[in-house]
Amino acid sequence: MMKYVMSNRRAGKFTDEDKIASRKSLDTSFSQLSSSVDMLGDKFKGETSRRTIFFKADPSEIEMKR
Repeated sequence: MMKYVMSNRRAGKFTDEDKIASRKSLDTSFSQLSSSVDMLGDKFKGETSRRTIFFKADPSEIEMKR
């Protein structure tokens, strides 16, 4: 298993609505992977902050979900 880091994009996101939309996009993407990964860590402070997820997964499974 490989280690991965997944984070939402914040560059150019100046309004709370844009930041929340970026965060929801990450949440949706990760939820599609979550059944096949081993979560190592999840860092975030609030609804508009950057979320960073650390996890292990089989590279072939990640590639299939791309």
